[in-house]
Parts: sequence; structure tokens; C-alpha cells
Amino acid sequence: MQTGVEQTVATVPGAQYLLSFYLGSVNNAAYPGSGNASAVVLINGSSIGVFTNSNASGLSANWQLFFTATGSTTTFDFFNNAIAGVALAGLDNVQMTPLTQAATRSIPTLSHWG
Repeated sequence: MQTGVEQTVATVPGAQYLLSFYLGSVNNAAYPGSGNASAVVLINGSSIGVFTNSNASGLSANWQLFFTATGSTTTFDFFNNAIAGVALAGLDNVQMTPLTQAATRSIPTLSHWG
């Protein structure tokens, strides 16, 4: 059984959002329990991918995912997917940001300004 965290947040159906998060690891043979940090991410129960940080420096990797809300709430799940024995797979700074209409619409070219 995988362990993880889940949160449900209010959303506007049809609105676009940015989900961003950091996944930290200690991937250095000098440290016991080192290895890749890995997480399975689900939105409303559907997997949107497996995200793995294999950075040997121990720095967090940042992922940014765009999605469109399908209901008045959206549920996010983050499940630990690191192999057994990995001592650190840190999930941090999870943020959901609504995208404004201005940010998602096309920028007109000069020919449209005529």
C-alpha cells in the first residue's frame, strides 16, 4: 500500500489552473537511505503521471502542471513512489493557482491592430 496525502479544494468548473510542487531527494551514495524521490500524482482519482527527482545534489525539483477543473471541487493525491529503503522523498510547496483569462488568451499580432 502506498502512503501519501490528499486534499480537496474549491474550483470553478471549466476554469484553468496551474498545479505546482517540489519533490526533494537525497540521492548520494554517501548517505544511507539515499535514492530517487518519486511520487504518483492524481487529480480527481485519475493519474496524471509519475514524477521522479534523481538529482544527486539533494535539491528539490519543481513540476508545474496545467489542468481544467471539471467540478466545483478538485481532489489532489500525492502518493510516495520511491523504492523501499529511500529515506527521504520530500513533498513541499504544493500550490494551485487559477489562471486568469488574460493570462491564457492569445496575444494579438500587429496585423490584428490595423
